[in-house]
Amino acid sequence: MKKQLIVLTAALSLLILPTSIFAQSNHSYNANMNSIKTIKLLGGYESKDGVLPSSGEVEYSFTYNKSDGANFRIYLGDDNKKGMKLVVYDPDNNEFASGKTNAGNNWRVLLDTKPKKEGDYTIKIVSNDGDGGWDYSYSSAARSY
Repeated sequence: MKKQLIVLTAALSLLILPTSIFAQSNHSYNANMNSIKTIKLLGGYESKDGVLPSSGEVEYSFTYNKSDGANFRIYLGDDNKKGMKLVVYDPDNNEFASGKTNAGNNWRVLLDTKPKKEGDYTIKIVSNDGDGGWDYSYSSAARSY
């Protein structure tokens, strides 16, 4: 009986250990690298979060294909409530859509648009005061559907 109890306890502890890895956060910031985390999936979705570098702006691109759907949704969350602007440029580099975070919109911007042409859209995130650093964290996502 004692042997069975020891085997059962050992087996349970081995099961618990691997699942604890999933509870850890995968967000990281390296002050020397201004790192950003990017997730790109098939089907017209991209997510990016991190901190604005000292230049106060960051940009990434999203490829829109009509086969992904007629709608284009872009989100920006201003995690530290600093005030940021989200600007989207079409494939011809013309401003396509924009919005600003503020207390009135709970420091979030959600743009729902209908793109007019296929291609690479540039998504730019800029701080209102032109600064950046560890306390300028953001989360952003773009999706076509």
